[in-house]
Amino acid sequence: MSHRDFILAVHDKLDEMRKYGPKNAWLYLPCGAFYFRLTRHVCAGKAASTIDLANFSIAPAFQSKGYFKMLIWALEQYAINNGIQAVYFESVLNPIVDRYLRSLRYEEAGQHAIDCLYRRV
Repeated sequence: MSHRDFILAVHDKLDEMRKYGPKNAWLYLPCGAFYFRLTRHVCAGKAASTIDLANFSIAPAFQSKGYFKMLIWALEQYAINNGIQAVYFESVLNPIVDRYLRSLRYEEAGQHAIDCLYRRV
């Protein structure tokens, strides 16, 4: 699966969720599985519309090939183009993922959102 096809599949799934519901859904692709939510969260004390990535896995054959980086880019671009205020990663328990997201200026969502990171777009 090319990066372009991957980004299009993510955007198509988010479009489907926005237009027809439900507001939460899995996307299964050859490169992995991704659980998205379209919702609202309080991020650093302010309410925001969000795209959540609540769970994901990258298939072993696709790891270290830029798919997570492309996923972040796809989510941020979708949010920007569709009036969604933030991208939100729920329960970031993997320390490698945590460090990477923080290097991209993702920050803690707040005291009631333990292990959750977000970035306003």
